[in-house]
Amino acid sequence: KLQADAAGARAELRSNKRLAVLAQFHATHRGFPRLFDHAVVADLNQNRPANDQLELLPTGLLKHHCCYPTCPMYLQNLKSEKDKRAELAQGKKGSRVAGARR
Repeated sequence: KLQADAAGARAELRSNKRLAVLAQFHATHRGFPRLFDHAVVADLNQNRPANDQLELLPTGLLKHHCCYPTCPMYLQNLKSEKDKRAELAQGKKGSRVAGARR
């Protein structure tokens, strides 16, 4: 009985943490994301470091960058370590327009 109660309490704690994260996400990601085109991405990239260039996806969104203007992480590089390793392995340096595959 004690073990079952402890397991239930842990599950409830995990659920509450998940709900808090979702609430924070939804507070800064209301409405629709900003969609970009090639010209805007080119202009923005002129003022960005070489290791943080924006890549336009076919959808108009940016690869590895938040496109919600109200988000505190808007246009910040959100690449994971796995993404960075994969990019280094491919030797990818030049393309600013990402393909359909991610």
